[in-house]
Amino acid sequence: MNSSHHLASAALSRGDYATARRLMQESLTQSPKDAAALTMLGMACAGLNDWHAAKTASGLALSIQPDDPYALYTLANVHIAAKEWSAAIGYLNRTIEVKPAFIEAWLQKAHAHHQSGDLASAQGALLTARQLQPSDARVCLGLSQLYQDAGHPDEALKELEQLCQMHPQLAAAWFNLGNLLVSRLQYAAAIEAYQHARMLTPHDKSTLLNLAKAYTDDGQLSQAQSLYEHLRNTHPKDPLVLLQLGNFFSHLDNLNEAERSYRAAIECQPTYAAAWSNLGNTLHAEGRLNEALEAHREAVRLTPGVREYQANLALAELTIGEFESGWVRFEARFDDRALLTFSGRHGAKRWGGEPETASDLVLVAEAGLGDVIQYLRYGRWFNEHGIRPQLQCAASLVALARSSGFFSEVYAHQAVDKYPASTWYPLLSVARWIHPRAGFFAMPTPYLKADADRLAHWQSALNTIPKFKVAIVWQGNPAVEKNSLRGRSLPLSFFEPLAQPDVQLISLQKGAGYEQLEGLAWRAQVLDWGAIADLSGSAFIDSAAILGGVDLVITSDTSLAHLAGALGRPVWVALHSHADWRWGMHGDATGWYPSMRLYRQTTRGDWRAVIDQMQSDLTRLISSIRPTLTREKG
Repeated sequence: MNSSHHLASAALSRGDYATARRLMQESLTQSPKDAAALTMLGMACAGLNDWHAAKTASGLALSIQPDDPYALYTLANVHIAAKEWSAAIGYLNRTIEVKPAFIEAWLQKAHAHHQSGDLASAQGALLTARQLQPSDARVCLGLSQLYQDAGHPDEALKELEQLCQMHPQLAAAWFNLGNLLVSRLQYAAAIEAYQHARMLTPHDKSTLLNLAKAYTDDGQLSQAQSLYEHLRNTHPKDPLVLLQLGNFFSHLDNLNEAERSYRAAIECQPTYAAAWSNLGNTLHAEGRLNEALEAHREAVRLTPGVREYQANLALAELTIGEFESGWVRFEARFDDRALLTFSGRHGAKRWGGEPETASDLVLVAEAGLGDVIQYLRYGRWFNEHGIRPQLQCAASLVALARSSGFFSEVYAHQAVDKYPASTWYPLLSVARWIHPRAGFFAMPTPYLKADADRLAHWQSALNTIPKFKVAIVWQGNPAVEKNSLRGRSLPLSFFEPLAQPDVQLISLQKGAGYEQLEGLAWRAQVLDWGAIADLSGSAFIDSAAILGGVDLVITSDTSLAHLAGALGRPVWVALHSHADWRWGMHGDATGWYPSMRLYRQTTRGDWRAVIDQMQSDLTRLISSIRPTLTREKG
């Protein structure tokens, strides 16, 4: 190896690819068939992402020296850059045949297999690399990502924890550990991991952003805000920093600051689709629907393949009544592959909307409990066309769904293999075909009914209460309240004006929000039946019977609202100012449920005015039936 070769090799080692390329180009003018020079030129060009030149130089090197492992490796990287995984794996296999201990080749082979979806081969390559160099950090990082993608988070965690022990000064180890812990909702532990990474790389933007997000998720809002302000001061024109700052303000429900941050991100990068989409969500939450539509459409125009942006636009369109387009875009809520996996019917065809092809159809319920209850009504449409579809849903909803009588079979997702069907379709997509230009499917209620024995049992208990009986629920599932449903729940304390002398409040609250009963100043005025109802594992079986015997239901936008409406029971629903699309933008009635009355915030966040109106209407209602109540007491 001559002096220029030595200099080029040293330049490659330190990542000075431009110098290595210059040196080898000069050397090749003297010796154009120098295989070693061609190989190093190919490596230098690859380091500079000049893939065409890298391919040319490496190909020439191999024509002179066919078994040069570094030229083979470079050609593999050329194909990896082009995402040509099969070709890349072929070159990597040849590289390894020539140089079996070439650990970089094993790592790239694992990467190529991983990207092509062959996780087993990727794991095998990484385990071989581990045998070659047991403490190589890249192996742990690769295996941890592989295990996460394969659905084995515990194994991924073991790899990263081991890596942090072996290489405590490796910031990437702590950073990746923090990311994995966040995905497991272990925010306190994630914060500790990010702090380790921050000590090692104090100015790394990604670490600071993820730490700030973890602080937010953990409820440490002052720490998060301080860190976000630091990032804004140090990166005032960074679109990603501005985007995440906007997300933070959105989390705080500070929509003005969120909008300002998203617009600043767009000003820095006008093609930033994520900023346009988040701006659209913020404008939607502010009730500025026309502006929201423009922002969402810009996000979709910039990156039409991102389903999240399509789905956000769909919700805005449905809210303002652009149903034909909204129903179609609503399909973007998840991809076909996920639906096929979810339905468990890989051999079944997806229904195309024609009644004549639905004779052997299974409808797959894929959303929250309230959504499923709302959309069960579509079973009647199929019945009217001589079709008795099957329904696949969460195990807890099977008994309630069967009460509709619309379906030939109702079964849990886990039992899918027991019920063959030739066609399938997601339940929440049926509206696209049944009424593409309408916002609801009007039908008589009830379309669900309570179990007769449970109804008799709970009616007996209700008969002992000589007051106007009001079932209440105040809190929905917080897991789905991070975006479009944020703000739909209200604190139980706001219900106090409803606790009138002639009223018996009966709580059916379960899960999140239930703890608000503890320590309530007027706790004695609330019967807690949420603690004793629906304990069999079947959702709403007791609740449906209780609703059948109470005089009124008052709730926020929860699944209980849909249950009461489907049962045809009188129900008042408290809606926040940017209510979900299904309730429209105006009015106190809804075509979904004739027995339902909507009470809307007129000022964002003002639940007091909503409850005051309910109190006034409740007082008037009780006054109109007071003689009946008096006779019952007597």
